[in-house]
Amino acid sequence: MNISQVNHFNYGKFCSNWPKGPSFGAFSTYGAINTINLPMDMFIKTQNSPAIRTAAFSKAPKIKKPANKRFEIEDYCSLGKCEKDYMMANMPDGIKALAVVNIGIGSAIKKEFDEKYGEGGYKFISLGTSPALAAKVMELEGADVVYLPMSYSHSTCTKSWLEKSPYIDFYKSYMEKNGLSNEALQKEGKKGIICDYTITGRSLELSEFMLKGPLGLDESLLDTYTMNELIKNSSYIPDEFKDRYLDELLKKERAADYCNVPHFSFIDKKPFNSGKIRDAKSLENYFDNYRSSSSNAFNFSVMKLLEERGELKTGQN
Repeated sequence: MNISQVNHFNYGKFCSNWPKGPSFGAFSTYGAINTINLPMDMFIKTQNSPAIRTAAFSKAPKIKKPANKRFEIEDYCSLGKCEKDYMMANMPDGIKALAVVNIGIGSAIKKEFDEKYGEGGYKFISLGTSPALAAKVMELEGADVVYLPMSYSHSTCTKSWLEKSPYIDFYKSYMEKNGLSNEALQKEGKKGIICDYTITGRSLELSEFMLKGPLGLDESLLDTYTMNELIKNSSYIPDEFKDRYLDELLKKERAADYCNVPHFSFIDKKPFNSGKIRDAKSLENYFDNYRSSSSNAFNFSVMKLLEERGELKTGQN
């Protein structure tokens, strides 16, 4: 794969100089409102903006949607410009800074795969928590992404253990519901792109074993990549972006604070024995009801920046 063919991401739109530390500074876009630090009701009075719905979120940047635990693209589209600007102006600088890094990484990887497989010619299979942040950017830019919660960190996890997992049939049904089956890949004419962040390679090896073995995906329909190698080998991602993504978000496992993909082990029978997982539907609910501590604020920031860049796919454009 020749990443040099990827167009350079225009970081200058968001920041003129990348800071050497956690502080990101103010976005020029928000210069008119970046001094607002008032309570929500006081902000509404001073700005004369009744369109801000306090029922949707009570205090920026804690985004609350009573009908939806996760902040999804439809929630973002329901907000007005004034609401979005206020929330972004009050977002912690650290979250905004990491959102910019995440966009740089995800956009570059998407463009790379678009070049190799053709836009819409692949299904990106994000394994576990680590690749999910960049995968979310790819999804918001129009890529076909499937998130598979998989974790094989436990030292007792072996291929023989995995073959006896009580979750195999349930998980296969979950995959099929999300368009990940041999039939779906062949019908859509897409290549399945397996991607994970690796240290020893053991987790990715076990993931491939599960997908190609017990879960039944045809090896000829799949290609495998490691997230860290994709990032490290890219000449179109600034080194400081690489360092922050690999060191801060992945190695320090902070990615788990910002994404909605839980750690799920095929050898952990506690949810199965406790009755939390009884069938494919309860497994789906087990995944869908998960939300990490800062994921709503982080996802909002990514969506806002992508919208300003003109690359947010909402399903309405």
